[in-house]
Amino acid sequence: MKPRSGGFPLASIPLVIGLCVILSSCTWWPDHGSGGAAERFTSDQRSIRSFEIIMADLERRGAERWAAADLEVARLSLVRIKREAAGGLGYDAEQDMATLWFQLQAIEDKLNRHEGLNKGARG
Repeated sequence: MKPRSGGFPLASIPLVIGLCVILSSCTWWPDHGSGGAAERFTSDQRSIRSFEIIMADLERRGAERWAAADLEVARLSLVRIKREAAGGLGYDAEQDMATLWFQLQAIEDKLNRHEGLNKGARG
């Protein structure tokens, strides 16, 4: 028996080069303005992020102390909105976002009243 050589057959080199040339041109580029992580977020996700920022600001201002129950209801609403958006229930998420907006405004009003009372007591 003739021993088998383990080398690469020279006849395959043009085939490999041809495949590399053909396959390297098979790329897909997104349209201008549609690439990047920011473009992949839906409007629901942007709105949810905005509500998270607002809630963090209210917590920083003392909402945990002065409007604890309202803040907890708002947190639960935000969780529900995230689930609705993830489940493809955009209309329901939008409706609950409108309700959450009013909940956050009520917390803001409580904090403003509290801060106003503190300014009056110091002034």
